[in-house]
Amino acid sequence: MASQNSTMADDESASLLELVAERFRNVAERFRDDVFSLISESQAYLKESDLPRFGDATEEDLLASREAYRLSLRLKELMARAISFHAWSNGKVTIQDALSPQNRLRPREENPESAAPAGQGPKSEICALSERSIVLYERACRLEDMLADFYDMPGPSESTGGEDEVV
Repeated sequence: MASQNSTMADDESASLLELVAERFRNVAERFRDDVFSLISESQAYLKESDLPRFGDATEEDLLASREAYRLSLRLKELMARAISFHAWSNGKVTIQDALSPQNRLRPREENPESAAPAGQGPKSEICALSERSIVLYERACRLEDMLADFYDMPGPSESTGGEDEVV
């Protein structure tokens, strides 16, 4: 009788773990969809924007150009993370590979001017896109942390981070 109760408890625990893992997979898939949506919107904006040539740029143009650069760096990292989550959710890679320290994002201290409030004018859209990319980046970091906690894995090492660190 005791072994039967133990087996039922083990089955219930396994069911609960699988349910939580499935929920993480769903969240990861929604994250991927949000990243690719933001990439499409950013691409459309950059195609339509009239970026000035060197020497013709105003200060506002230069700030918008800087934001576009930061946005593209964040989107690159988010796309890589979204693809990694997608591969994990489809069983192509293990969670250990998806969350290995060299693949983890690190929360970044953003430069306070990097996501200046969107005002009126043509450059406000790039600030709004940049702000959304920051929110998605923070969301990715939280999702990584939750998955690492759930699977009892270490956090990102302090030595991670690349040349393209967004400041």
